[in-house]
Amino acid sequence: MTGASPQFRRIVLELHRSGYDPTTVQLAVELAELMHLDLFGRFIDDPGIVSLAGLPFAREFRVLECEWHVLDSEGVTRSRDLAIAAAQRLFAKAARTSTATCHFEIVHETAAGAARAGVRAEDILVVSQATGAAGRAAEPLPLAVDAAFRTAAGVLIVPGRIARRHGPVVAVVGGPDDPSVDVANALAIEAKEALLLLDLRSGVLSRAETGERATRTDDLLGLQRTPAATADAGAVTHLLGPTRERLIVVRRGVIDDAILSTIASRRGVPVLVLGSNGAGRPRSAASTRPLRAVGRT
Repeated sequence: MTGASPQFRRIVLELHRSGYDPTTVQLAVELAELMHLDLFGRFIDDPGIVSLAGLPFAREFRVLECEWHVLDSEGVTRSRDLAIAAAQRLFAKAARTSTATCHFEIVHETAAGAARAGVRAEDILVVSQATGAAGRAAEPLPLAVDAAFRTAAGVLIVPGRIARRHGPVVAVVGGPDDPSVDVANALAIEAKEALLLLDLRSGVLSRAETGERATRTDDLLGLQRTPAATADAGAVTHLLGPTRERLIVVRRGVIDDAILSTIASRRGVPVLVLGSNGAGRPRSAASTRPLRAVGRT
């Protein structure tokens, strides 16, 4: 990223959940390029599924046939191998045209175990929202979201329907020296987009001049404070109004985790949630030009 790189090191895309959604994969690739991070694709091969198929009472319901069938280990193994191959092909296709360093790995672990054991605080986990009937975006898979937010990593929530691929980057400001401003500022520079600051303390949406690094946000915006806990999806959507943003950046804890997925779904844009350990704050303190608000948008 321009000026100073964040503490993030890689973007982790769990392909057993989102590997068949090319839009999610492409968004992960784009973010990895903008943030100059490695893209780490992994397929979670849960050994318990094959073990379950060996039990005499195990059955699967086939929708097209509307019948229950014996779940045999040979068939499950074959289906797993096909799924892994499909995920590898999709990831390889995206990696071929990407400037990011890309890695693919098969992890032999349960989904819950892999989330705890294989994820670092410097990672950004990608969580893709499911697409329901008639193509309408639904909430993210509960287990995937819960597992992601139980780690100290950042989380990128990708809605089922992407409203736009270009537009301003919005930093949600919940307190002084908020790291979301630094990250959004650098992303806006890399993407050549405008930077907007949504201050939940004052309810003001401001357009800001991008600089090499953001400074203390309480120097930029009013100090009137509104408890962040009162910010719900409707309030944030109302404050953003007709803004046609491409990405929202917010620090963990500023808005309730359960609300963030609703905001992504309603706005139709990804929400990047910075980890609880402060990851995202630049490693370098070098700054030659401060960020300043230039008026209400």
